[in-house]
Amino acid sequence: MNSTTLERKPSNTEFQSSQAKKQKRPLLRTLAAIFVWQLIAILFVEFTLFCAGLGEEEIFKLDPELGSIHMPNKRITWRSEGYSVSWFNEVGMRESNITVAKPAGTLRVALLGDSLTEALQVPLDSSFGRVMERKLSAALHQPVQVLNFGVSGYSTAQEYMMLKRRVLSYKPDVVLACYNSRDSFENWSAPDQVITNVRPYALHLPGGKLTIDTSPVKNWMKTPRAKFLNQFEWLRQNSRLWGLFAVLELDWSMHSDTYRYMLLFVTRPGKAIRELSSRVKSDIAKIFPPKQELPASTTVVDTKSAQAAPSAESAAALKSDNKTALNASPKKPNAAASTAPAPAKKQDGRPGYQQFIMRSLGSLLTEMQKETVATGGRFAVVAMPVRSALCPAEGIDTAFNDFTYKDEIVMLNEICADKQISIIDLEKPAESFGPQYRKDMFYSVHLTKQGHDYVGERLASFVEPLLSRPQK
Repeated sequence: MNSTTLERKPSNTEFQSSQAKKQKRPLLRTLAAIFVWQLIAILFVEFTLFCAGLGEEEIFKLDPELGSIHMPNKRITWRSEGYSVSWFNEVGMRESNITVAKPAGTLRVALLGDSLTEALQVPLDSSFGRVMERKLSAALHQPVQVLNFGVSGYSTAQEYMMLKRRVLSYKPDVVLACYNSRDSFENWSAPDQVITNVRPYALHLPGGKLTIDTSPVKNWMKTPRAKFLNQFEWLRQNSRLWGLFAVLELDWSMHSDTYRYMLLFVTRPGKAIRELSSRVKSDIAKIFPPKQELPASTTVVDTKSAQAAPSAESAAALKSDNKTALNASPKKPNAAASTAPAPAKKQDGRPGYQQFIMRSLGSLLTEMQKETVATGGRFAVVAMPVRSALCPAEGIDTAFNDFTYKDEIVMLNEICADKQISIIDLEKPAESFGPQYRKDMFYSVHLTKQGHDYVGERLASFVEPLLSRPQK
């Protein structure tokens, strides 16, 4: 017998394990290759979008008190209306090389407002803030900085909070609160699915004090939608693919009922089900209206006979019945009718809700003036020109809660006169312009370069004496 050692044959279990490992390795390699190539494809798309300046319109960072603020250190290429390329600095401002400490010999003007003031639709140098800056620097023969703190969707309450949180630390010589249509109503509007509609409440009840309630914002931040956005904040800040979706998402959330219901179901499923159920019932009622029971005294008329012309006798009888009905005394209202809610009481010719809005807005503006004066500055209100009032396009609402923008400006002037606050109305002078000129001042909603030139020139003339006159 040969003394060579015989090789041990692997058992059946070992053979199956070896085969499984051989099969598993190619599968893992395939999955790893797919992942790597997908990652390379995504990075290539991101680089392409970066070079093209696409997907750079995601501007909002969630804030537990204000609702939203600008993302810091972010490049913005705006294409939704107009076109501009901007860079938000470390505090979300478009202006670069701005220090908190005011340089010696420099005057500062701070702008507060919403998207009309934010002015992303035009390049920074074409915004009305820069138009003001150039004209004021030339007129006063010294450096003037105009700092823009406008953020899309902001209410007066958010502007007041921004003033206290950030603006006053820059020691502005003049603060301008730029009023846009519906700002006063937005001080008391519940948050919904749209990020720009997440706001605190501002209310001043009779006999009380002004209260800023941030609980609506804090409660919204606990919703699944807010948690999802916060978890993916890095992607929202840096991804252009996400930015492309954000533009569509904002448009859907504002104009698509289906998408709004979907978001509402994610954030507040109970309310979504109730609203959807109510809407379905309403639609069914329109298609199949409920049958109305005829009173016992009513006679059912044969439709075929009714089509014939009435006889002379029946016509005389009908005329007599109508005359008797007209002369009859009216019946007293039943109990159900007497329990119907009475309309809001009017004071000074205004409904109660308008009185509440005026009181709250007046208190906000008063506090803004007090805070500004306390730091050595002056405060004024600007009634901005608005397309819905100057040249309304088809589909644009010209009134809200039976309140037109002209009504809002009347209210604003009354408040400022009562509180001794300076105000400049930029809406009324624009009414004298020709229809085409007024139309050329706006894109679909926001100001064009021509509109910014108009606002900047008017504001420079208004602000110049405020800056040149010494503070009392």
